[in-house]
Amino acid sequence: MITRRGLLWTGMQLTAAGALVAAGSAARAADAGACADSKMDSGLATSLHYTEHSPDPAKPCAGCGFFTAGSGGCGACSIFNSNVNSNGHCDSWAAKG
Repeated sequence: MITRRGLLWTGMQLTAAGALVAAGSAARAADAGACADSKMDSGLATSLHYTEHSPDPAKPCAGCGFFTAGSGGCGACSIFNSNVNSNGHCDSWAAKG
């Protein structure tokens, strides 16, 4: 049997779960967007696992052949056709030649 109390409790749980999902999505978007501009394709960034902080200190964006240095720790990436963090990394990283 469904009671008002049970219905309210379920509604509160669903609201809290939705807030947690939204907060997680916002955190991922912020991680991918500190240097990124509006031109960055977020689907491409996700598929290439772009992150603002390289998990491998030997392979930051600044050492990639697709990266052109800019200012303030950011630069341009020809893969994303957008700005990226010089300390970032993605799966398309290739050493400057």
